[in-house]
Amino acid sequence: MKRNEKGNKAFGTKAVFLLGVLAAALTFGLVLMGCPTEPPDDPSNNAGLISVAGVSPGAWTGDGTIASPYQGTITVANDKATIEAADIGTASGAAAVLYYTSSYDTERTTPANITSSFPSGTTLYIKVTAEDGSTVAYYKPYVNRAPAGGLTTLAVNTWEDGNFTNTGETYAQWYEFTAPSAGTYYLWRNDSYYGSGKTARVYLYAYSSTDGYLGVVSYSTDAYNTGRLGQTLSSGDKIYIRAYASSYSGTYAVRVTDSPVAPGTPRISNITYTNPTASSSVTSPWTQVSGRWQSPTITHNETTKIRVDFDTTAANAVVIINLEVSSESGYDYAFVGYLNNTSADRTSNYYDRISGSTSKTVVISVSTAGSHFVEIGYAKDGSGNNGSDCAWFTVE
Repeated sequence: MKRNEKGNKAFGTKAVFLLGVLAAALTFGLVLMGCPTEPPDDPSNNAGLISVAGVSPGAWTGDGTIASPYQGTITVANDKATIEAADIGTASGAAAVLYYTSSYDTERTTPANITSSFPSGTTLYIKVTAEDGSTVAYYKPYVNRAPAGGLTTLAVNTWEDGNFTNTGETYAQWYEFTAPSAGTYYLWRNDSYYGSGKTARVYLYAYSSTDGYLGVVSYSTDAYNTGRLGQTLSSGDKIYIRAYASSYSGTYAVRVTDSPVAPGTPRISNITYTNPTASSSVTSPWTQVSGRWQSPTITHNETTKIRVDFDTTAANAVVIINLEVSSESGYDYAFVGYLNNTSADRTSNYYDRISGSTSKTVVISVSTAGSHFVEIGYAKDGSGNNGSDCAWFTVE
C-alpha cells in the first residue's frame, strides 16, 4: 500500500513537470513562428488633408471627388513662397501628391509658387491617398500669403481700433473676418455711437475669399449707423479688409456686423400697406407668401408697386427692406423708391434696384420724426422672361 502511494505521487509529479515543459515549448514555438497574440489593426481609410505649411484649412466645401474637390482658403506665413508635397499634412499613414492641373493627372516635379500679392493666392491641386492604398480624396485649396504686417482677426459685432502714424498704401493694415455662421454681414468704419473722435481719413477695401473684390467704404461716403457692402456668406467664408489712410494719420475703427444698423438706432413703427398703388399698371395685389410680400404676375412693359407707410418717433431712424428678385438680368427689376416719393420705376427715380437672381438689404435713413412712406415695385421691359419673374420683400 505504501509502495503504491509513493508510486502515485511520483507519477503525478512527473505529469505536472511534463505538462509544464510542453506548454513552454508551445509558447516558444509560437514566438519563433511570429504569431501575434492580438490581430493587427486594419489600414486606415482616412484620406484627410489636415494642414498646408502648418496651417489648418478650416471648413471645406465640395465632396472630395475630381468633379467636386474639397475647396477652402488657407493663409500661410508671409515668408512661405512655395509649397511642395512635404508641406502637406495628412491623416496618419496617408500620402499627398501635388498636381499641375484640375485633371490631377500630371504630378508636380517643382514646388508651386505662392504669390505675395495678398489677398491674391495660388490654387493647388492635391490628391491624398489613405493608408489602405485605395481610398482617395481630391483637394483644391486656394493658398495665399499673409501680408507682411500680418493679419488682425475681427470678431463679429466687435470694434477693432487702429492707428496710422504714416499715410498711404505702404502702411496699409489688414484684417480677416471669418463668418461664424451663414448670414449677411456688413462692414463699418466708425459710426456716431463709436469713434466720433477718430481722426484718420481711412478707406476700407473689402475682398472675399470666394468672390474677390467687393468694394470700398470711404471716409467721405460714410453713412453713420449703417453697415456697408452687405455680403451673404456661408459658415467659414472669409472677408479680408485692407485699411489705409489717404491723409490725416491718426486713429480709426473697423468692424463687421450681422446687422446693417448699429445697436440703439431708432427704428420704424405702425407699418401699413397700400396694395397696389395707384401708379401701378396692373390691379392685381401683392400677396404674402411664407412671411414675405410677393409681386403679382405681370407681362411686358408692366409695373406693379406697393406702398409702405410707417412712423418714426426720433430723427435718423432707419427702415430696412430685405429685397429679392428672380428675373431677366439687366432688364426686369425689383426696385425701392426714394423716401416719400411716388415716381420710382425700373429705369429712373429709384433709391436702389436689383435684377437677375439675387437679394439685397436696402437701408434708408429717415432724418426727421413723423409719418413717411416708401414704394417698392417690380417692372418688366418689352420682351423676355427668366426665373420666377417676380420680386419679394420684407420690411423691418
